[in-house]
Amino acid sequence: MRNRLSPLAAGLVTLALPFAGAAEETTVRAADALEYLGERVTVCGRVVDASYFPHLSGEPTYLNLESPYPNPTFSVVIWGQYRSAFRQSPDRFYQDKEICITGVVQQFRTWPQIVVKSQDMIRVMDPGLDADRFTPEERAVIRGVLVALGHAAEDPGEWTPAMDQALAAYQGDRGLPDDPEAWPQTLRALAEDASGLTGEQSVGILRLLLLHLAQRETELSGR
Repeated sequence: MRNRLSPLAAGLVTLALPFAGAAEETTVRAADALEYLGERVTVCGRVVDASYFPHLSGEPTYLNLESPYPNPTFSVVIWGQYRSAFRQSPDRFYQDKEICITGVVQQFRTWPQIVVKSQDMIRVMDPGLDADRFTPEERAVIRGVLVALGHAAEDPGEWTPAMDQALAAYQGDRGLPDDPEAWPQTLRALAEDASGLTGEQSVGILRLLLLHLAQRETELSGR
């Protein structure tokens, strides 16, 4: 019997829909992918084991989901000829991340796999902003700039998955990698683009920052 995602899990993977193509794709857990052999689906899970083998035939990269080799629950295969389609080394970039992959499920030995030929077949589901990397006030400024630049329809009041998508879209438009190690490039680009904002837009960003500071002080003081 096929097991679909729970309502909560399904909600978490709805971000995969924009890259799933015009037709609606079935979204399943890595553990259930074997039931969809020969079908085009979106498979979601955490990369627990990622390796690149340049000395093997085909120079494969393997991203193993949920359980490591030699008994992976599900594998993503990227042949060497397609590694150049990725902005970062996929074995390093996707390690320990929650991802969704859209493609045709095949079987290798006893486990299912999807052969990936381009980066847009994989979507990272982890939050785009690390809470330990930026303070709430700093995230407020980044969010405000994205809204002012038109990369988000409106300010949702907090950092949401939709804002992660807006950030990824901005990075894509600017030709920037969505790798946390490249954050200095993204921040410099945001600063450069923010210099062209109107006075009203700039005031809106400052207001957002002040509101966050006020909220933080209220929580600290209990008032």
